[in-house]
Amino acid sequence: MCARHIYANWSKKFRGMELKKLFWRIVRVTTMLEYEELMGIMEKKCPSGHAKMISSSTPHWCRAFFRTSINCDSVDNNMFETFNRWILETRINLLCKCWRILECK
Repeated sequence: MCARHIYANWSKKFRGMELKKLFWRIVRVTTMLEYEELMGIMEKKCPSGHAKMISSSTPHWCRAFFRTSINCDSVDNNMFETFNRWILETRINLLCKCWRILECK
């Protein structure tokens, strides 16, 4: 899951602008030292929110855990959604052509 979807689920129980900003700071932090510092702040402000973040497989959506060889720093899947929207017209055209071919047979 991407960070945007993790946040959507997490924010149902843990609300507030302060927690939202802290969540996204944690997601976008690039070093383990900063990550641990911000998670300590989260633990003080919202212990149950901290526990929920830890349980949601942080290495998959927190930039501090990304390998340095990765060239993209995106933490959500908007790129894939944009790509799918971009190719949608082409996919529909291919289906229409296939349908016309099948109709002729």
